[in-house]
Amino acid sequence: MHYDTDVIVVGGGFAGITAARELTRQGVRTVVLEARDRLGGRTWTRDTALGRELDMGGTWVHWIQPHVWAEISRYNLDLVASPELDTAYWRVGDEVRTGTAGTMLDLLDASMTEVLAESRRILPQPYDYFPLSDEMKTLDQVSVADKIARLDLDPQQRALLDGMWALNFSGDPARSGYTQALRWCALSGGDWKLMFEACATYKFARGTKSLLDAIAADAAGADIRLNTTVTSIDETADGITVTCGDGTSLRGRRVVITVPLNILGSIAVTPGLSPPRGRHRAE
Repeated sequence: MHYDTDVIVVGGGFAGITAARELTRQGVRTVVLEARDRLGGRTWTRDTALGRELDMGGTWVHWIQPHVWAEISRYNLDLVASPELDTAYWRVGDEVRTGTAGTMLDLLDASMTEVLAESRRILPQPYDYFPLSDEMKTLDQVSVADKIARLDLDPQQRALLDGMWALNFSGDPARSGYTQALRWCALSGGDWKLMFEACATYKFARGTKSLLDAIAADAAGADIRLNTTVTSIDETADGITVTCGDGTSLRGRRVVITVPLNILGSIAVTPGLSPPRGRHRAE
């Protein structure tokens, strides 16, 4: 049986490139197939006209992220702190209010604490929370906005809380999962202020791409192919056949799939995925 490579990695985000590094360091022939014209997935560092790196996603890091922090230490990458908050502005109805950043955070403290009070109890081991408890399954239907609506808050507290969670999720709290908010806080030891520090303080001095480039350089033996969309993955007793959008195919002994769940449904996988993965794919 002829194999083009040993392992085919589908997806060139951080997970895919890290998998390629680990495989090639063990002497395993590896091909990475990435649909975009760049690596990095949802993390994307762009150079601006001012000559500074601008991260479009995956910007901030912190030592409470142990896996990422291990990689930062491994490659001795420099970090910088975001500018410290000075003056804060917030809207309550049609009125814009202002004060020091400390004042605003103090006003948020009681309501943020109440929203996240159960994080450690519900997620005592937030890095390993499967199988999901019945409570987590129930809460999975609750948005952050739903949780806020149940609290007895004055207009200012509610406005500040809405604004904080819109910032954290980069979107409407009505579309933000409460379980995700709980997990962020549980990962921060149940301390919302530490969570806030982790979410918006330290970032890479030369953009998140500096970490991606370091890992990719360590996977120098991998054959990385950009602009290559995968349409099907077929597994038999003899190995894996991966077919691409341009009609070409690759034969390998194994495949590692690292694409996002919302992309997985665009790839025909034979035989079908296991029931848990199949449900995620359908969603």
